[in-house]
Amino acid sequence: MVIGSSRDLANFGQMFDIFGCADEARLCNPPRPALRNSKAAAVLKGDPKTLHLGVGFTFRNKVPIIDIGLRLTDVEERGLLHEPFTSKTNSDSVAETLKRHGATQDEINFLIQTSDWSGFEGERVELNAMTSDEFIAFIEDKFKEHGVGKIIPDDDILEIHARRMLERHMVLQELDRLLPGIHERVAEAVLPDDLHGLVEELLEETPELPWDAAVAEIINGDDEAGEP
Repeated sequence: MVIGSSRDLANFGQMFDIFGCADEARLCNPPRPALRNSKAAAVLKGDPKTLHLGVGFTFRNKVPIIDIGLRLTDVEERGLLHEPFTSKTNSDSVAETLKRHGATQDEINFLIQTSDWSGFEGERVELNAMTSDEFIAFIEDKFKEHGVGKIIPDDDILEIHARRMLERHMVLQELDRLLPGIHERVAEAVLPDDLHGLVEELLEETPELPWDAAVAEIINGDDEAGEP
Protein backbone atom coordinates (compact mmCIF):
# COMPACT_ATOMS: atom_id res chain seq x y z
CA MET A 1 0.00 0.00 0.00
CA VAL A 2 1.14 3.53 -0.64
CA ILE A 3 0.84 6.63 1.50
CA GLY A 4 1.78 9.90 -0.19
CA SER A 5 2.80 11.62 3.03
CA SER A 6 6.04 12.11 4.93
CA ARG A 7 4.35 11.74 8.33
CA ASP A 8 5.80 9.03 10.58
CA LEU A 9 3.23 6.26 10.98
CA ALA A 10 5.27 4.35 13.58
CA ASN A 11 4.51 0.61 13.22
CA PHE A 12 1.21 1.15 11.45
CA GLY A 13 2.75 0.30 8.08
CA GLN A 14 3.57 -3.24 9.15
CA MET A 15 -0.10 -3.97 9.67
CA PHE A 16 -1.01 -3.23 6.05
CA ASP A 17 2.29 -3.67 4.15
CA ILE A 18 2.63 0.05 3.52
CA PHE A 19 5.55 1.66 1.78
CA GLY A 20 5.99 5.40 1.99
CA CYS A 21 6.49 8.16 -0.51
CA ALA A 22 7.66 11.66 0.27
CA ASP A 23 6.52 13.16 -3.03
CA GLU A 24 3.08 14.67 -2.52
CA ALA A 25 2.41 14.92 -6.24
CA ARG A 26 2.71 11.32 -7.35
CA LEU A 27 3.12 7.75 -6.24
CA CYS A 28 6.75 6.68 -6.20
CA ASN A 29 7.96 3.53 -7.91
CA PRO A 30 6.69 0.65 -5.75
CA PRO A 31 8.27 -2.81 -5.40
CA ARG A 32 6.76 -4.31 -8.53
CA PRO A 33 6.54 -7.99 -7.47
CA ALA A 34 4.50 -6.95 -4.43
CA LEU A 35 1.89 -5.33 -6.70
CA ARG A 36 1.19 -8.51 -8.61
CA ASN A 37 -2.23 -9.15 -7.09
CA SER A 38 -2.54 -6.15 -4.81
CA LYS A 39 -4.43 -2.93 -4.38
CA ALA A 40 -2.61 0.38 -4.30
CA ALA A 41 -4.23 2.87 -1.97
CA ALA A 42 -3.02 6.45 -2.06
CA VAL A 43 -3.51 9.30 0.37
CA LEU A 44 -2.95 12.25 -1.91
CA LYS A 45 -2.33 15.90 -1.20
CA GLY A 46 -2.71 17.95 -4.33
CA ASP A 47 -4.34 17.81 -7.75
CA PRO A 48 -5.66 14.30 -8.52
CA LYS A 49 -4.47 14.62 -12.12
CA THR A 50 -0.90 14.18 -10.82
CA LEU A 51 -1.57 10.60 -9.66
CA HIS A 52 0.81 8.19 -11.38
CA LEU A 53 1.79 4.63 -10.51
CA GLY A 54 5.45 4.48 -11.39
CA VAL A 55 7.56 6.75 -13.51
CA GLY A 56 9.26 5.68 -16.72
CA PHE A 57 7.88 2.14 -16.92
CA THR A 58 4.62 0.24 -17.17
CA PHE A 59 3.27 -2.82 -15.36
CA ARG A 60 2.17 -6.07 -16.94
CA ASN A 61 -0.37 -6.46 -14.15
CA LYS A 62 -3.38 -4.22 -13.81
CA VAL A 63 -3.22 -2.76 -10.31
CA PRO A 64 -6.40 -1.10 -9.06
CA ILE A 65 -5.70 2.39 -7.71
CA ILE A 66 -7.86 3.44 -4.76
CA ASP A 67 -7.77 7.13 -3.92
CA ILE A 68 -8.45 7.34 -0.19
CA GLY A 69 -7.72 11.04 0.02
CA LEU A 70 -10.02 13.35 1.93
CA ARG A 71 -13.48 13.79 0.48
CA LEU A 72 -15.98 16.44 1.51
CA THR A 73 -18.03 13.82 3.37
CA ASP A 74 -14.92 12.93 5.41
CA VAL A 75 -14.38 16.58 6.25
CA GLU A 76 -17.97 16.98 7.43
CA GLU A 77 -18.12 13.70 9.35
CA ARG A 78 -14.84 14.38 11.15
CA GLY A 79 -15.47 18.09 11.70
CA LEU A 80 -12.12 19.06 10.17
CA LEU A 81 -11.06 22.68 9.95
CA HIS A 82 -10.87 24.22 6.50
CA GLU A 83 -9.12 27.34 5.31
CA PRO A 84 -9.62 29.88 2.51
CA PHE A 85 -7.25 29.89 -0.44
CA THR A 86 -6.88 31.63 -3.78
CA SER A 87 -5.64 30.38 -7.12
CA LYS A 88 -4.75 32.17 -10.33
CA THR A 89 -5.82 29.12 -12.34
CA ASN A 90 -8.85 29.27 -14.61
CA SER A 91 -11.80 28.02 -12.55
CA ASP A 92 -13.56 26.32 -15.49
CA SER A 93 -10.43 24.30 -16.27
CA VAL A 94 -10.00 23.30 -12.62
CA ALA A 95 -13.67 22.35 -12.29
CA GLU A 96 -13.46 20.19 -15.42
CA THR A 97 -10.34 18.45 -14.12
CA LEU A 98 -11.92 17.81 -10.72
CA LYS A 99 -15.07 16.42 -12.36
CA ARG A 100 -13.03 14.18 -14.67
CA HIS A 101 -11.26 12.71 -11.64
CA GLY A 102 -14.43 11.94 -9.73
CA ALA A 103 -15.11 15.04 -7.63
CA THR A 104 -18.76 15.63 -6.79
CA GLN A 105 -20.47 18.92 -7.55
CA ASP A 106 -20.59 19.72 -3.83
CA GLU A 107 -16.81 19.20 -3.64
CA ILE A 108 -16.25 21.41 -6.66
CA ASN A 109 -18.45 24.11 -5.14
CA PHE A 110 -16.50 23.83 -1.88
CA LEU A 111 -13.14 24.29 -3.64
CA ILE A 112 -14.35 26.94 -6.10
CA GLN A 113 -16.69 29.38 -4.41
CA THR A 114 -16.10 32.64 -6.32
CA SER A 115 -14.25 33.23 -9.57
CA ASP A 116 -13.39 35.90 -12.12
CA TRP A 117 -10.89 36.45 -14.92
CA SER A 118 -7.92 36.44 -12.50
CA GLY A 119 -8.66 33.07 -10.87
CA PHE A 120 -10.85 31.78 -8.08
CA GLU A 121 -11.27 31.60 -4.32
CA GLY A 122 -12.53 28.71 -2.24
CA GLU A 123 -12.01 26.53 0.82
CA ARG A 124 -9.61 23.64 1.27
CA VAL A 125 -8.66 21.11 3.94
CA GLU A 126 -5.06 20.02 4.52
CA LEU A 127 -4.20 16.51 5.68
CA ASN A 128 -2.40 18.10 8.62
CA ALA A 129 -5.76 19.36 9.85
CA MET A 130 -5.81 15.96 11.58
CA THR A 131 -3.64 14.97 14.52
CA SER A 132 -1.36 11.95 14.09
CA ASP A 133 -3.87 9.66 15.80
CA GLU A 134 -6.75 11.05 13.72
CA PHE A 135 -4.76 10.63 10.53
CA ILE A 136 -3.91 6.99 11.28
CA ALA A 137 -7.52 6.27 12.26
CA PHE A 138 -8.68 7.87 9.00
CA ILE A 139 -6.35 5.69 6.92
CA GLU A 140 -7.26 2.54 8.84
CA ASP A 141 -10.99 3.19 8.34
CA LYS A 142 -10.43 3.69 4.60
CA PHE A 143 -8.37 0.51 4.35
CA LYS A 144 -11.09 -1.49 6.07
CA GLU A 145 -13.72 0.10 3.82
CA HIS A 146 -11.86 -1.05 0.69
CA GLY A 147 -10.77 -4.45 1.98
CA VAL A 148 -7.07 -3.62 2.14
CA GLY A 149 -5.02 -6.12 4.14
CA LYS A 150 -1.70 -7.93 4.34
CA ILE A 151 -0.08 -9.04 1.10
CA ILE A 152 0.44 -12.77 0.57
CA PRO A 153 2.19 -13.44 -2.78
CA ASP A 154 1.21 -16.14 -5.26
CA ASP A 155 2.37 -19.72 -4.68
CA ASP A 156 5.33 -19.45 -7.07
CA ILE A 157 6.67 -16.39 -5.24
CA LEU A 158 6.19 -18.12 -1.89
CA GLU A 159 8.07 -21.20 -3.16
CA ILE A 160 10.98 -19.12 -4.49
CA HIS A 161 11.30 -17.28 -1.19
CA ALA A 162 10.98 -20.48 0.87
CA ARG A 163 13.77 -22.14 -1.13
CA ARG A 164 15.91 -19.00 -0.79
CA MET A 165 15.45 -19.11 2.99
CA LEU A 166 16.29 -22.83 3.01
CA GLU A 167 19.43 -22.15 0.95
CA ARG A 168 20.49 -19.42 3.36
CA HIS A 169 19.93 -21.76 6.32
CA MET A 170 22.07 -24.47 4.69
CA VAL A 171 24.85 -21.98 3.88
CA LEU A 172 24.93 -20.81 7.50
CA GLN A 173 25.11 -24.42 8.68
CA GLU A 174 28.07 -25.07 6.35
CA LEU A 175 29.77 -21.87 7.56
CA ASP A 176 29.51 -23.04 11.16
CA ARG A 177 31.32 -26.23 10.12
CA LEU A 178 33.99 -24.45 8.06
CA LEU A 179 34.70 -21.40 10.21
CA PRO A 180 37.04 -23.03 12.77
CA GLY A 181 39.37 -24.20 10.00
CA ILE A 182 39.12 -20.85 8.21
CA HIS A 183 40.00 -18.96 11.40
CA GLU A 184 43.08 -21.19 11.82
CA ARG A 185 44.23 -20.66 8.22
CA VAL A 186 43.70 -16.89 8.50
CA ALA A 187 45.76 -16.72 11.69
CA GLU A 188 48.62 -18.57 9.96
CA ALA A 189 48.46 -16.59 6.71
CA VAL A 190 51.52 -14.48 5.82
CA LEU A 191 50.67 -10.79 5.34
CA PRO A 192 52.74 -8.33 3.27
CA ASP A 193 55.86 -7.20 5.09
CA ASP A 194 55.08 -3.48 4.85
CA LEU A 195 51.30 -3.42 4.94
CA HIS A 196 51.23 0.11 6.38
CA GLY A 197 53.50 1.40 3.63
CA LEU A 198 51.42 -0.31 0.94
CA VAL A 199 48.26 1.29 2.32
CA GLU A 200 49.91 4.73 2.32
CA GLU A 201 51.11 4.24 -1.25
CA LEU A 202 47.69 3.12 -2.47
CA LEU A 203 45.94 6.03 -0.72
CA GLU A 204 48.35 8.49 -2.37
CA GLU A 205 47.37 7.03 -5.76
CA THR A 206 43.65 6.85 -4.88
CA PRO A 207 42.94 9.40 -2.11
CA GLU A 208 39.18 8.87 -2.22
CA LEU A 209 39.65 5.23 -1.18
CA PRO A 210 38.97 4.44 2.53
CA TRP A 211 41.84 2.76 4.38
CA ASP A 212 39.92 -0.48 4.95
CA ALA A 213 39.08 -0.70 1.24
CA ALA A 214 42.78 -0.18 0.52
CA VAL A 215 43.67 -3.12 2.78
CA ALA A 216 41.05 -5.27 1.03
CA GLU A 217 42.45 -4.34 -2.39
CA ILE A 218 45.99 -5.18 -1.32
CA ILE A 219 45.00 -8.55 0.15
CA ASN A 220 42.77 -9.44 -2.83
CA GLY A 221 45.56 -8.43 -5.19
CA ASP A 222 47.97 -10.77 -3.40
CA ASP A 223 45.46 -13.61 -3.66
CA GLU A 224 45.03 -13.06 -7.40
CA ALA A 225 48.78 -12.80 -7.92
CA GLY A 226 49.25 -16.10 -6.10
CA GLU A 227 46.75 -17.98 -8.25
CA PRO A 228 48.29 -20.52 -10.64
